[in-house]
Amino acid sequence: MEIPPVKENINKRFMVLATCISCAACWKHAPSILKSHEVDAYAFFYKQPETQLDLILAMQVIHLCPVNAIIDSMEKNEEENQV
Repeated sequence: MEIPPVKENINKRFMVLATCISCAACWKHAPSILKSHEVDAYAFFYKQPETQLDLILAMQVIHLCPVNAIIDSMEKNEEENQV
């Protein structure tokens, strides 16, 4: 069963999945693109990377997430095409 992204990230390149545990690692590392939902406390991309620095930060938070809840959908699509 595929884990869905949080509603703020649907159909975007970088997405936070519903398995986010709100540990704060991502939005503290990349506050220019990520923040925490005020009520439900999960992380989400409030904007997609627009600069080279933001793109680097987005790629870094994928590896920082302790529960692998951040994905690059372009990378995922490439993996599916190779199978």
